[in-house]
Order: sequence, then C-alpha cells, then structure tokens
Amino acid sequence: MPERSFEELMNGYVNNQLTDEETACFMALVQQPAYKEKLETYIGNLLHNRSIAGLSNEIQGQAVFQKIMSAANEQGEWQEVPKKRIVWMKYAAAAAVLIAFLSLAYIWVVRSTEKKVTAKQQNKTYKNDVLPGTQKALLTLGDGTVIELDNAQNGTLASQGGTKIIKMDGTINYENAKAGQTLYNTIATPRGGQYQVVLPDGTLVWLNAASSIHFPTRFNDKERRVEITGEAYFEVKKDAHKPFHVITPTQDVEVLGTHFNVNAYSDESAVKTTLLEGKVKVSQSAIGNRQSAKNAERAVILKPGEQAELAGPIADSRFTIAEANIEQVMSWKNGLFQFNNADIQTIIRQLARWYNLEVEYSKPPDDNLYYVEMPRNSKLSSILKVLELTGNIHFEIEGHKLIVS
Repeated sequence: MPERSFEELMNGYVNNQLTDEETACFMALVQQPAYKEKLETYIGNLLHNRSIAGLSNEIQGQAVFQKIMSAANEQGEWQEVPKKRIVWMKYAAAAAVLIAFLSLAYIWVVRSTEKKVTAKQQNKTYKNDVLPGTQKALLTLGDGTVIELDNAQNGTLASQGGTKIIKMDGTINYENAKAGQTLYNTIATPRGGQYQVVLPDGTLVWLNAASSIHFPTRFNDKERRVEITGEAYFEVKKDAHKPFHVITPTQDVEVLGTHFNVNAYSDESAVKTTLLEGKVKVSQSAIGNRQSAKNAERAVILKPGEQAELAGPIADSRFTIAEANIEQVMSWKNGLFQFNNADIQTIIRQLARWYNLEVEYSKPPDDNLYYVEMPRNSKLSSILKVLELTGNIHFEIEGHKLIVS
C-alpha cells in the first residue's frame, strides 16, 4: 500500500496524479466501512465549495454509483437502472457525488448486451490526446481583409463605413456612427472554435464551432437581416419597427426581440430552431418565385419552450413542432456536451466539430443509445474513456484522426 493518507489519495485522484498502484489502493479503500465517513466528509466539503449539477436526479446518481463500484470491485455487470424510485444508503450517495466531481460526467447506455467494467478499462491510455476547442474565429471585412480574432489585441480592429469594430476579451462589438456606408462583414469559427459578437443594433450572438454569420455594419430603416451557417444562439435587441431575420439555406426566422437557438449544420438531418423567450415566426427560405407562396403557407409560430424541425428536401418537407429540451439545446453555449438517448454518430459529429477531428469508422456503428453530460473543456480522452466504460465501443486517436470501432 502506498505511504499516502486517504485524503492525499482522494486529492490525487481528483487531479489525476495517482500511479496505477495508488489508484488501485484508492478504489479498494472506498469500499471499506472505515473510510466511508472520511469520504462523506470530503464530499460535504466539495458540495459546500462547489455546485455540482444533476445530482437531484436519483436515476442518474444511481447509474454513476453503479459504475464506480463496478470499477472498484473489478467485477460485475453493468445493469440497466430500475425505473422505480431508488433509496440510497448514505455512502452510496457520497460515492455518486465523488465520481460526479472527479469526472464531471453522467453517462449511461441502453443496449441489448451487457459489459464488464474494470479498473483496467477505466485507466486506459491513448497514444496521444486532443485539447478542446477555444475562442477563435476569422473576421472578414467588407474590403476582403481577414483578421484572426484569437491573435488580435483588444481594442479597435478596424473601421467600416463609420462603424468601429472593437475586440473586448473574446467578444467583437460593433459601434455605429450616425452616418456612413453600409458594408458586410463575416465572422466564421473553424472546427475547434467558438466566438461571440455584438451586432450593430446591440443583438448578442454566440457562434458554435464550424459556424458563421454574415451581416451589415449597419442595419437599414426597415429590417435587420443576417445569414448564418452551423449553429448560433441569439439574444435579439428589441425594436418593434425593425423585424430581425435570421436566414439559413433552408429557412427564415423572423423576430422582434427574443432569445432563440438555430442549429443548421449541413451534416445534420434537420434544421432545428428552439425558442427560449418571446415569439418567432419560422418559414422556409424561398426557392425561386414559384416556391414563395408555398413556403409562406408552411410558416409556423413558436412559443417559448418549443422547437421547430425542418427535415428532408425543402420542396417536400414540413415543419414539425415539439417541446424542446432547453438544457440540452443550450448545453454548448453553457460549456457542456449533453446528449439524451443519442446514437454514437450524433455524439461523434459534435466531438469532431469541437476537437477538429477527422473520423473513421472501422465498422458500421451499433444502435446503442447514450445519455452523456460532460464539460466541453475536457480533453478528448476523458470523454472517450467514459463512452468506452459504458458502451460496446472502442476508440483510437492518431493525431487529429479518431478511429471508432
């Protein structure tokens, strides 16, 4: 047994600083009654100093508890969590909180086959690792000048038609003069990047990875119109006399002042518009004059908490409206990956955008469904390890290439 106190082992485990021998020792100790009070005290201190989201859901907590105890015992099958209410012992709750803090992740999988979870699997290492995305984007000015925003210094970057473009700690602000020429700018995030912009009217926009927004340096007197690709969240400045339009290749979102999210990635099966606050009208983008009347008939009005989904070829598609999982929709803006009963391909597409990955499937993926919640500032290996622990899936990292089997 390593000559370290239980407290030192806990802190080392939290900071991923234990040797294989020390990790095995720690996993053995957490099962012994003599250390359960120390564990609970430690957990109490963590809870006092830090908010750990998600533990109010007993099913999630029980699933996490099953994982850590299976790993500690180096035996036992992963079992589907019963759907009835589960009564915990005090030490079970403490262990669930501990593992939640250590990994900051909740994950389980519904599948037809069971899988053993061992300490060896939990300690798997990869040839190399990939760091998460950061605040970075390219700003293209109206004259074609391109500015790398992550390398630019804070302060005024340029002046376009009398509008000042100012960088302030990871956000681009447009400050209008009373008169001047209207030019168009584009801010585009690469894979592995995200950024924030304050538009000339004061509207706030968050761009997810591999996304862009094209907009004028000043809006005209009748409307405000921007074009996006990828995913963006908007907090629109209210102006009853100037409707705000968000245009994607397949739809037009019209608002006066509201908060909403648009997911319009070209590699996703549908465009999803989710309303958090206010009211929006979502219609299909016109495909020539012959389609304009038909598109107008297909417009839908969203209420807060609703999501409009447009899938399939635009000429034949219709909007479907459903209640939205707001927490899941907004997880990317809040610094999380969150999936609810998602297949592995859905998960991998998001990972590929955020970690700038090329993906190769060595065989067709299975139809397992996962629940995942992890912080987006995690290293790629941390997420892959948790997926491997709970699913019949394996990963290898070769540079920025992810091999899935």
